[in-house]
Amino acid sequence: MLRTGLKIFFILAAIAAIVVGYFYFFERNKNVPDPLDVFSNEGLVVRVNQPEKLISGFQASDYSGKSQQIDSAVIDALEQIVLINQQEKIKDVYVLFSASDTSISSLIVYENYSFRLARSVVDFFRNHYGKKQKVVEQVKEGRHFYSIYENEEAHLYFGEEAGLVLMSRNRETLLSGLAQVNKSSAKKNKSKLYKTASKEVAANIFVNVNAFARYFGGALLTTRDSAGLYAERMVLDMHLKQDELLLSGLSNPGKDRLGAFIAKADQRTFSLPEIIPEGATVLYQIAANGLTKELYQRNKLPNNVLNWLNSWSDQEMVLFEAQGHHAIGLKASGKSVAVNALENYKKSIDKNISGANYRFDRQTTFDIYSGNFNWIGSFIPAFFTKKPNFKYAAASGEYVVFTDNRALLRDICNNTILQQNLKSSYQFRQHEPYLSSAANMVVYSKFSSRAISRYLSGNIAEQLKKREAFTMFDAMAWQMTGSGNNLYNHIIFFSNGGDIEKSNVKWKTKLKSSASLKPVVVKNHNNSVDEIFVQDEQNLIYLINRKGRILWQKQLDGPILSDVYQVDKYKNNKLQYLFNTASKIYLVDRNGNDVERFPVNLSTKASAGLAMFDYEKNENYRIFVPLEDKRLQLYDIDANIVAGWQFNKSDDVITTPVQHFRFDGKDYIVFADTVRHYILNRRGESRIKPSKMVGKSRRNKIYFDKYNARWVSTTTSGKVHYIDLSGEVETKELIGMDSDHYFLFADITRDGRSDYIFIDGKNLNVFDKSGKQLFKYTFKHRITEPPAFYVFSRHKAGIGIVDKKAGKVYMFNRDGKQFKGYPYPGITPFTISHISGFSGFQLIVGNFDGFLYDYQLP
Repeated sequence: MLRTGLKIFFILAAIAAIVVGYFYFFERNKNVPDPLDVFSNEGLVVRVNQPEKLISGFQASDYSGKSQQIDSAVIDALEQIVLINQQEKIKDVYVLFSASDTSISSLIVYENYSFRLARSVVDFFRNHYGKKQKVVEQVKEGRHFYSIYENEEAHLYFGEEAGLVLMSRNRETLLSGLAQVNKSSAKKNKSKLYKTASKEVAANIFVNVNAFARYFGGALLTTRDSAGLYAERMVLDMHLKQDELLLSGLSNPGKDRLGAFIAKADQRTFSLPEIIPEGATVLYQIAANGLTKELYQRNKLPNNVLNWLNSWSDQEMVLFEAQGHHAIGLKASGKSVAVNALENYKKSIDKNISGANYRFDRQTTFDIYSGNFNWIGSFIPAFFTKKPNFKYAAASGEYVVFTDNRALLRDICNNTILQQNLKSSYQFRQHEPYLSSAANMVVYSKFSSRAISRYLSGNIAEQLKKREAFTMFDAMAWQMTGSGNNLYNHIIFFSNGGDIEKSNVKWKTKLKSSASLKPVVVKNHNNSVDEIFVQDEQNLIYLINRKGRILWQKQLDGPILSDVYQVDKYKNNKLQYLFNTASKIYLVDRNGNDVERFPVNLSTKASAGLAMFDYEKNENYRIFVPLEDKRLQLYDIDANIVAGWQFNKSDDVITTPVQHFRFDGKDYIVFADTVRHYILNRRGESRIKPSKMVGKSRRNKIYFDKYNARWVSTTTSGKVHYIDLSGEVETKELIGMDSDHYFLFADITRDGRSDYIFIDGKNLNVFDKSGKQLFKYTFKHRITEPPAFYVFSRHKAGIGIVDKKAGKVYMFNRDGKQFKGYPYPGITPFTISHISGFSGFQLIVGNFDGFLYDYQLP
């Protein structure tokens, strides 16, 4: 009996095991479809590999939060993915995007290892959301799905089909996705290119270009030439960084399209052309050996054009839009070659074109040709909208440039001379390190609604604008490089590098590096025209004409310590520039050449800038140079040490230039160190001996108060220090300061009496003559450049201050308010002056983009 019972038990157990095993292995072996197969015809599919990394990347990025709607939606979707990954084992997660006339919607697809695990995911969602919200199972068109309600409104939907769990905030999007899974077959539809996607990155993007065009494309993709111009499918790996979003990967070009030609082309070194204006909204650059022949074969051109192009072209073309007009530049193998190319065009292609000479300045002219150049328009890709009428051409740098607007062409030539172009702009210099060094094709565009919208369908552009998507980035770049049968894509969205200048720029000039010296307005002795003298951080000095043209540059051994004086050494009305570095005294003529016997090598390094005095205004110059060994050396203009100078050494190192005052017919040579003040006569003998030994702050000069006939300075602790003509000493404390403070003694109130102006760290404090505080201002950063005082009229003066770290220059009036237009962009002490040839005041200042700017002040 027992044996019979055991037999029956084992038989039943075996049957149960067979049944359970059958259903287990049957379900496990049921093929869960690959989302990339199911949705291969969707325009845009994202595979999320590391959701936690994506979340942290978005939250840490500079563009996070610029578009609150998009940012919060992305984070919400990623958090849902993280949630399910923590609770259930998921194979892969995908996000699909689709567009309608009214919205852009997304669909999250969870790929599972089996049907059973898919149902487990559905159960998890029901339990998780059901704790705080209402979850209702619904059926539509035979499809089961769940709606999650909050405040009686459904806001999230999910369902399962064939082992895939789908979730969306749009019900129709979910139902469409479930239907698509249901209709899919086991046939493998995805491109072989998809296998190149790496799972080691945060996410991958799979693009079906033609399908993407149906959903999102405007002029960029819907035109026949454009949709398959460079790719049928793309696979991009996503990398999130603080200030950019990088996408990189392969695409397969359309058959017999321009992309196929680029794919097989040799790689070209990428360099942005200098002819592109800084204000260009979008540009397209293509370079490849054999480019002119390829373009010739694809377009109907005059028979003799190909030979002309091949005779000088470097096989590179760039198209861009600026000032509402279009331009095309073809690169030559040199500047002279570009000039000769247009001359030969007139001789061999079209004798009817006319040329007009345009003069930039006395040294530079160029020819602008007028005629019918519309054949070049056939080179423009379809996505550059309508074809303009090209009527003008000129050689600019190494390029032959064609435009539909004469003024634009003239500006291009001017900007190329002055290096005022996109390549040298602050924005592009911020982006350049992230760009690939090799590229056959480049698109670079400002990321703005104005620049981008026309390349998308109207409703998509409008929806992105409403969601503030165009505020997320400042610019984008797309580079393509030949890779055999495929193209390698390098796409970057930048969130850094904005505009740093205002609209009232008269000119700007590119230096080798940022300016380091306060610009000096000097006089051209030949015609009395104003010019600008400046030094940059590489210790190059420049002479710049009033149009911003660099006349010459010269390398020095170090930074200039002194003011730049103009002297007439030979007394022949020809002026030279006198200044010193720590090691040398320079005297340079207006052509940038050293004057005989200069530079003078100092026996000991200078501790401050030289001072030059012409006591009797007869060009009998005296040059005082403080040295680190505490001596005060005196030279004449012929570089000789002046005999008879009696002063020996100071008690401490002199850190500011020597000063000369004349009062009641007497000359006073005045300077100080941290121990005491020295008031001497012309021979270096003591003229006034102060009654007390009080030192001077190291950054500040000494002022003479004519109203009270006394010298005014500050001590290292910030106390105001007075010495009168009898040597009596008085001190007064207005505010406590550290030893590195700045001090100005100037009449900001314009009442005929000087006021007290202090900068200590981040704080500006201004007191009137009686010691009453007029105003206080706190800057964002510590002020490290000396302030300056500017007088505009009898009743108007200002305090100029540079916040170098913020890149701003300020001008305060007597009430502590900013003058109109301030702050201006800048990092150097600035010059305000009347410049010959301009009306009103000009502000000249250097900025960290390497340009020297001339602003017309209101």
